[in-house]
Amino acid sequence: MARLIDADAAKIRFANYREDCINEDDINAANVFADVVLELDEFPTIDPVHASGACYCRECKHWQEHYDYCKEFAAERNQDDFCSYGQRREDTK
Repeated sequence: MARLIDADAAKIRFANYREDCINEDDINAANVFADVVLELDEFPTIDPVHASGACYCRECKHWQEHYDYCKEFAAERNQDDFCSYGQRREDTK
């Protein structure tokens, strides 16, 4: 299963490892760590709402698009809201 991590913290840690390698005159390892730091920005980002098993209102089978309304809770909602009670329309087909 994929894990959510703080990519900025990982970049700092790899940068620190790179500095350690430079101080130890291991330029090859320092270059590898520099490449990893650059590539971290290219890694895909996992949507935390989907990772937790929830869905956005706009994806939910209870969503009434024309009225910005949730049939499950009988209330107005923003399409970017989310809840753990929702059921994605794709999952119900």
